[in-house]
Amino acid sequence: MITITRDIPTYASGLAKDGQPLELLPASKRDFEKIAAFGAGFAKKDTTEQLNETYRLFALILGNNTARLAVTEEELADVDPLTAAKVIRGYMDFMRGLEKLPN
Repeated sequence: MITITRDIPTYASGLAKDGQPLELLPASKRDFEKIAAFGAGFAKKDTTEQLNETYRLFALILGNNTARLAVTEEELADVDPLTAAKVIRGYMDFMRGLEKLPN
């Protein structure tokens, strides 16, 4: 079960699965391309498709954790869409920051 341990979770803290904190890793090149494509095409999709894509992306991001815990879209069904979007946005900003680093 996914739990949110902070009022405003971020990609870096406030998320746990079965009581174990989810420490997220940077995305692979392939996953980062999926995240970037999601952001680029988000406004072009209808609301239902946007919501489904948000939870798919949220599961992808949370599944990339140091404990190698799998996270499914069904486990995220109780997380409200605005919280999911905030975590995704923060993670995307984090990844863009890494992309700008020379090393």
